[in-house]
Amino acid sequence: MSTKGTRRRGGWPLRIAAALLLAATAARAGVLTVNANGGGDFTEIQPAVNAAQNGDTILVAGSSGYWPFVIDGKGLQIVVDLGGHADVEFEAGPGITIRNLPPGAPVLLRGLRSAPAAFPLGDPRGEGLLVADCAAEVRVEDGAFDGADGFSGFQPHKAGWAGARVTGCASVAFTRCALEGGAGFSPFAFFSVPESAGAGAPGLDAASSKTWLHDDTLLGGDGGTVGGIIGSTFPGGSAGDGATLAGTIAFASGTSFAGGDGGSGGSAAGGCGAGGSGGHGLHLAAGAPSLVRLDSPAAGGSGGIGGGGQSGPPGCAPDGAPGQAVLADPGAVALVEAGAARHLVLSAVTREQGSVTLTVQGAAGDAAFLLVSFAPGSKWIPNLKGVLLPAATPLLTFGLGPLPAPGVLSLGVAIPELGAGVDAIWIHAQAALHGAVDGWVLSSPSACLLLDASL
Repeated sequence: MSTKGTRRRGGWPLRIAAALLLAATAARAGVLTVNANGGGDFTEIQPAVNAAQNGDTILVAGSSGYWPFVIDGKGLQIVVDLGGHADVEFEAGPGITIRNLPPGAPVLLRGLRSAPAAFPLGDPRGEGLLVADCAAEVRVEDGAFDGADGFSGFQPHKAGWAGARVTGCASVAFTRCALEGGAGFSPFAFFSVPESAGAGAPGLDAASSKTWLHDDTLLGGDGGTVGGIIGSTFPGGSAGDGATLAGTIAFASGTSFAGGDGGSGGSAAGGCGAGGSGGHGLHLAAGAPSLVRLDSPAAGGSGGIGGGGQSGPPGCAPDGAPGQAVLADPGAVALVEAGAARHLVLSAVTREQGSVTLTVQGAAGDAAFLLVSFAPGSKWIPNLKGVLLPAATPLLTFGLGPLPAPGVLSLGVAIPELGAGVDAIWIHAQAALHGAVDGWVLSSPSACLLLDASL
């Protein structure tokens, strides 16, 4: 193995090559391919999931219009080829469901996005992603998950749905993901009876779980606004939080949290409705949750306008209260770790004889070390200001040297033959960096699929 576009840094490239060959002796997982346009083993993801064995990899061609799918009780890796994205569109969500994973059956998603269908036959409902009752590690990288908006009519559900909901899980990590809650229903009375507005949903709704966030963007859905030709005195809908954590242990690095904006209240000759409250950037709710933030700002959303700014008596209803940056209920623990986040990105997919691009970002002069394992794990390490997400055993360490100015090191690492009968090897990596100001800091994690050249 050699480096590309940089000087050789000790003997670590050769040591990675040797480690890959050792890993290949135990790597026998199969690879199934999905291409919506044909040419793969399947044209949809769910049939591939059904056919896969525990530990298999599903390689998806980037495309839009994939149907929702469920992973139930088996460990799989689903990755979009060539660093692209595959878009799942749902009407009756969730768009993607991961559930009932036993210990030792991890799931990894990379490059998948899920959102309500643009042209549905009915009203979409559900979360973009649901992860429930998982005793194994779950990793989600380079994803985007939007919850459905609330709606009225037949079987109404006026509140929006969370971008992602995590419940009863041992360890779920999001890296470079965007999670956005659905907006509350906004009634508009034309010739119909006035209706109440719906509440927006959180970007992330996590309960009774351990959740790790790196380089993510979490946004709560806006509250519904009351409007129409026929006047209404209903209040505006309250907005969703960037993240709502209940009974959850969480860590956030390089992640932003923003509450949605409250909806405007209605206005009529006989009065008007108050504005909806803005969502909190972070809400540490019931069950004594705890959160440590490193370089992760939070902002509350704006309150809605009372009376909707329409023709009702001026000042007849108050504006909604703005959301707080962080709201911690009694028993909750919210801590802020000093320092700046560090970042690591690996190529999503690399075929043998190709080159993995590895990019580490921190402060100029940081001493950088690459930590590599062949399985995911999770271990809080206070002295490294983070959670170690590659499995701790075995954990290979490679010195990369100091980061050059302006604090970015990019390497191209050639991949050797994987060995006879080996279709795929997964690398789980993280960087540990030591700087003069921040001391030791763990970077965001990243996973890379190494593939046989024939795939």
